[in-house]
Amino acid sequence: MVVKTQGSQTIKNTISENIIFYHAFVNKYFFILLSILRIMLKLYYTHGPDDTWWTFISKI
Repeated sequence: MVVKTQGSQTIKNTISENIIFYHAFVNKYFFILLSILRIMLKLYYTHGPDDTWWTFISKI
């Protein structure tokens, strides 16, 4: 019984560590993703959908 509670406690700790890591990861890369999206939108509105760069992006 003691071993079981110890195991579940370890699992809970691992899950909370993973959540903390995930939040740090999201906070770090969210701004980068937003800036990339902003650049892509700027390219789309300045060059239009028939631009070669935009067709290259949309094919991915």
